Amino acid sequence: MFEFSTLDSTWWNDPRPLEIDLGCARGHFLLAAAALYPDRRFLGIEWQIERARQTRRKILNQSLQNVRVVRAEIRHALALHLPPNCACRIHVLFPDPWPKRRHAPRRLINPGIFTLFARVLIPDGTIRFLTDDEPYYLHSLKILNAEPSWRILPEDPVGDWPPTEFQTRFLQLGKPIYGWIARQVPAVH
Repeated sequence: MFEFSTLDSTWWNDPRPLEIDLGCARGHFLLAAAALYPDRRFLGIEWQIERARQTRRKILNQSLQNVRVVRAEIRHALALHLPPNCACRIHVLFPDPWPKRRHAPRRLINPGIFTLFARVLIPDGTIRFLTDDEPYYLHSLKILNAEPSWRILPEDPVGDWPPTEFQTRFLQLGKPIYGWIARQVPAVH
């Protein structure tokens, strides 16, 4: 239905750059970005089936040809289903912060995730992370700074990108948005 098998060779062989939205929810950002940038491809990965269905319906209703959604667990998708070096950017936008200490291991940004990001990104690819949860932001910085081959870029992570549904809600509530953009630093030989 919304599985990786629905992405045929035409999708993977398309020369337009690919951006991946991990945990795309109802596709608010995903569809807005696809409409704004028809010269790029966008792939949303969402675990919750109803959210994936809603996003798929919106894609079909808007007749967008440069965007797809698949239902998958994110780590599994990064490790097994996405081809190596297929994406120029990964968006991690307002992931569940799992604020309770016993739930913290469920966070997406945890040790080992940057190895999976590196597998999927092209050598010059970037990760864009946004959250409204300051403790999760600080946690993400700690994990990122422990990765010697990754560097935070001096770019505004909010930038001119379309907002997510959560981002719009948090801004209306006056909550600050925290984030970063990072790139893997090539190994020096």
